[in-house]
Amino acid sequence: MSVYVTNSYVIAAYTEVARRAITASAHNYSTVRSNNSRRLAVWLWLFGSTHCSTRNGVKKRGKTRLPIHLINIGLHQATRLGLRWEDKQKVQRQPVKRRALLLINPRARRGDQARRQVWQELTHQGFELLEESAEIPERLPTLIQNHRERIDLVIVGGGDGTVNAAIEGLLETRLPLGVLPLGTANNLARSLGIPSSLIDACRVIAQGTLQPIDLGWVNGEYFFNVAGIGLSTQINRTVPKGLKRRWGVIAYILTALRLILQQPRFEAEITCGHQVLSVRTYQITICNGRYYGSGLMVAADAAINDSRLDLCSFEMQPWWTAISVLPALSQGKFTEGRGVRTLHGPEITIRTRRPYPIDTDGEVVTQTPATFRVIPQAIQVFAPHATGNLPSL
Repeated sequence: MSVYVTNSYVIAAYTEVARRAITASAHNYSTVRSNNSRRLAVWLWLFGSTHCSTRNGVKKRGKTRLPIHLINIGLHQATRLGLRWEDKQKVQRQPVKRRALLLINPRARRGDQARRQVWQELTHQGFELLEESAEIPERLPTLIQNHRERIDLVIVGGGDGTVNAAIEGLLETRLPLGVLPLGTANNLARSLGIPSSLIDACRVIAQGTLQPIDLGWVNGEYFFNVAGIGLSTQINRTVPKGLKRRWGVIAYILTALRLILQQPRFEAEITCGHQVLSVRTYQITICNGRYYGSGLMVAADAAINDSRLDLCSFEMQPWWTAISVLPALSQGKFTEGRGVRTLHGPEITIRTRRPYPIDTDGEVVTQTPATFRVIPQAIQVFAPHATGNLPSL
């Protein structure tokens, strides 16, 4: 069976065949089919051209005699390739679900309330979640290593101590970290610029930028944010857990006021670069990040990716003179000679006459004598800022 069709229709039909075939070929979709379709398109064009010009040797005006099955074959082939290419593009445009190991500490200050909210928001953001409890922080490295082949990142919800417990597993697997601030001080989240709102923190993980950050190291123990000797260690050991969950930072302040009346200054020798200093102090704080305590700033220009440690030694005498330096403590801008000594460097050594306990990220892990080092760009973390040193909120 043959039909007469207008030349413009034939030209349009052949053009569509060729366009779809060439488009499919250009995008490397099914090379064999593309080449075959292109050959078919050329053949149909030539076949049609001969019938556009003559019929029984007589030129026809605007008419073409073309077997209808050839028209159907050409258009069907072109449509099939075009639709398949469009389907493939739709598949490619669909976001790939990221597989995350979710570790939430139910004992964290906001742990019980946060789990359902976090789960809903992260799944809404396109994550495929595998959940394990972080109630026993010591198990986190093993959990991370056991799931390493089934996940793309690790999300830890808890306080600074809970997130610290994941370090060994993260270093072993090289998996990136997402942080959900569920603790009391959440100084790591502050140093990273992660908002305290759980919804916003989840969005940082989903939409933020992976940034390499430094780790602190002391006597073989890693820490994200801060290590302390003196008053901070006694506070972390003494503050009641129930009071901490209920009152948060206020519990630390009340405990500090009670202990500072009882604790005398201690003697220490600090070595930082070429400097060797002998001090009598209430507290020595060594920060890898920017914040410590209840949001105090160690230095105005400190950052968790600046490849240095920042030390503060609180030597004021009597202790209540610390009230006069409270504005400086909140801004990290200290004036030498007012009872606060600051040092900066990649390695710091501290010796004391007798062993003093050292806490890292809120947990007592070692004692003096101690050598502190910075490990540059050790872990990848999701943060809201893309360039430069990570700023604070």
